[in-house]
Amino acid sequence: MHNKRLWFIGLALISVVSSTLAQTTVVFSDVAVLPMNTTKILPHQDVVVENGLIKTIKPTARNKYANATVIDASGKYLMPGLADMHVHLPRKDQFGYGLDQFFQLHLAAGITTLRSMRGDEADPELQRLIGEGKKLAPDLYISAPPFSARYWLSSDSLTRLVRQYKSSGFQLLKVLSIPSVTWYDTLTQIARKENIRLAGHAPAGVLFAKALGQGIGCIEHLGGYETLPIDKPDFDEAVQRTLANKVYNCPTLDWYFVNYTQITLDSLKRRRGLDRLPTALLQSWNQTMENYLSQQARKHPDSLRKEQVAENQYVLHKLEVLKRLYPESH
Repeated sequence: MHNKRLWFIGLALISVVSSTLAQTTVVFSDVAVLPMNTTKILPHQDVVVENGLIKTIKPTARNKYANATVIDASGKYLMPGLADMHVHLPRKDQFGYGLDQFFQLHLAAGITTLRSMRGDEADPELQRLIGEGKKLAPDLYISAPPFSARYWLSSDSLTRLVRQYKSSGFQLLKVLSIPSVTWYDTLTQIARKENIRLAGHAPAGVLFAKALGQGIGCIEHLGGYETLPIDKPDFDEAVQRTLANKVYNCPTLDWYFVNYTQITLDSLKRRRGLDRLPTALLQSWNQTMENYLSQQARKHPDSLRKEQVAENQYVLHKLEVLKRLYPESH
């Protein structure tokens, strides 16, 4: 109960500070700063924020700040907000947990930016409310309702739909699957012409290499690379195309750790934050996960042996892909 009380106090502070930051000058006084360009912590700093933007960071002294809200942050740390670049927003309340609770949990965890990758027609209005400070939530980037192989559209219909999505405020086009190579070529051409980026699931095989140079801006789940043996020239070419065309990757490896039974249910239950969820929702989640992991263990019998997790080659391949793509991060 004590931890939950602190959590709600923290959310209240976030609400007050975020509304204050957008309007005036706020000083975080005597705070330890965690910068992103060095591993060293900068102790005893004053961070001055004006109208939501950091103006100065300087050592704490006898600094005077007129007409500013000064927050005594001694003994605390300040760092840039985290970003979750692949979320699916909850579309309805379930057991007392809905969109507002989803946003609150992310803010409480220090996540200040979300990228929604399962778009809905209501998202532009939601983004507007967040941008105007009328809804407490992380900054939100939105992809359009996804394209898939089930929905074949003519070139004219695709053009009208892409223009509609862009004018509505969607910032990305999400591709789940494609009905044909010709259709994908048409979509990429329209996206370039309308100046809106493609993201999502990458097509496999020959089309994957083509997609890397055809306008896809971000690949989800490291899709496409898994069909390429790492020690073959095709993989090296894919890496070069990825870097040359500045294609981003959103690995979502944690999902694969769960999907391929690289994480036991007990370890999932111990994850921080689950105690913030409604009891009925946790019970439903627990039963669903037990059934799901049992099913996956039958599909991948070598990946889970009692409580000892064995390495899955599919997951290991994705980890190796990351090392080859971004060696400086390992």
